[in-house]
Amino acid sequence: METFTIDSENLCILIGKDLSENFKYEKEIEIIRKNEAKIRNAFEFSQIGIWEWDLFSGIFDYDERYKEILGYDEDPFDRNWKVFEKFVDNEDLDKIINSFKEYFEGKREKFEGQYRIKDKNNNYKWFLSRGKILEKNKFGLPQKILGTYLDITEYKKQIDSIKKEKSFVEKVMENMGQGLVLLDFELNVQYANKSFYNMVNKKENIQNYKDFINKNRLDNFKHMIKKIIDGPEKLITFESTLQSNSSNAIPVLIAAVPYIEEDIKRVILVITDMAEKKKLEETLKKFATYDELTGSYNRRVGFYALGKYFELAKRRKETLSIVFIDIDNLKYINDNFGHDTGDYILKEVSQILGNTLRESDLIIRVGGDEFILGLPNAETNDVIRIFQRVQKKLENIKVDGNVKIEFSYGISEYKDFEKDVTLESLIKEADNKMYLMKKSKK
Repeated sequence: METFTIDSENLCILIGKDLSENFKYEKEIEIIRKNEAKIRNAFEFSQIGIWEWDLFSGIFDYDERYKEILGYDEDPFDRNWKVFEKFVDNEDLDKIINSFKEYFEGKREKFEGQYRIKDKNNNYKWFLSRGKILEKNKFGLPQKILGTYLDITEYKKQIDSIKKEKSFVEKVMENMGQGLVLLDFELNVQYANKSFYNMVNKKENIQNYKDFINKNRLDNFKHMIKKIIDGPEKLITFESTLQSNSSNAIPVLIAAVPYIEEDIKRVILVITDMAEKKKLEETLKKFATYDELTGSYNRRVGFYALGKYFELAKRRKETLSIVFIDIDNLKYINDNFGHDTGDYILKEVSQILGNTLRESDLIIRVGGDEFILGLPNAETNDVIRIFQRVQKKLENIKVDGNVKIEFSYGISEYKDFEKDVTLESLIKEADNKMYLMKKSKK
């Protein structure tokens, strides 16, 4: 307030200022500060760092995260882009510069690049960086770029691990002794390994199941695959015939498994070439191969065949199950009802086994009431399911109205291909397990 006199009159001038605008700006500034704090907290929580690069001065500004991640006590880059470039791996630096170039030329919506920097202990740290133009000069050229960076070292390690695992699986799939084929639910081929193409002697251009299944087995093949697609079963095995490029019919055993994962629907086929086994069977038929009473392989020829099966399983790294069977009460039946009745029981058991097992499975009668089975490409759980069906069929056979026919069995499984295992040891293991089952019934 100012006081002065004009013509003997005392006058006062009061000067005031409207502060309402100041209060308004202060509130806006406070809101901005709070928002800035929230943003910084968000970046800190997500472990994202911030950088700014002035292209003309070369000043490269950034927060403390680079220093923390790399383990340095002092700023390693000296706030200078040229110094920063020296720390980045040369191969990655070329990619970063190219990414900036494409962004400036309008080929990218933003700059993005991955790069390695060695930390204090000389170990590589991987970073993912993104940025956009913050400011242009009067000529419209980029002046400043604002961006973020993130430590992705662990992510890169996981990706490398997945790639190695994928590569290993692919090698296994390509070099396994059996054919591997993936079909979609329309029965089109999505993948087939080298073993399969070698099996059919064709180039890698098979499109559909009709291109490799023998024309006489097309309907059966389609029926079996549709059965597993539409039905509740998780695994189905069946014998079929492939058609090779040289017009040869190749007998095979096919194991089919459905795979459904979200939108991916596939049928996985594992195909085993049975040609060698079929040739072996034809050779065996020329000998006195069969037990006169039961029609099963006799001991001499059966063990010869089982030995060949074991050699094939070892060479191809395929599972082989050996089963030792003993009819529990055959002696009682022979003693009380006569040997004719006992012979009838042996025939029935052998027939039920033959009707339940696959054509490629071996049934060997090794003694009065003992059988040995050789089941290629079958695991213990498969055998147990088979014997549940066999036992159910045996319930229909009774002697004198109430004497039930039962048997004990033991299973040995050859699938640890690194172990030095003999056929004799597998048979002995199955025999011991059979004895334990028989003992548990007493």
